[in-house]
Amino acid sequence: MILYTILPPEEIFAEEWGEEAAAPVEVQVDGVILSVSPGGNGSARVERVISTNPEDYLHPFFQPGSPVFLAGRDP
Repeated sequence: MILYTILPPEEIFAEEWGEEAAAPVEVQVDGVILSVSPGGNGSARVERVISTNPEDYLHPFFQPGSPVFLAGRDP
């Protein structure tokens, strides 16, 4: 079976793989608001950028899927 979708496999097969999808959290990193999925040990994965500045979307640190360290930050 071939699935033609933009959704990542983690979302499609979450029930079969026994994973719970963590609710995204909005945090501010270097003045840019990011929607991230929390991980373990104070880390998170960037889901999307929430900004009106086009340059923020070009920054490689804020690309979706990039790891972000959140220890000591308030969501």
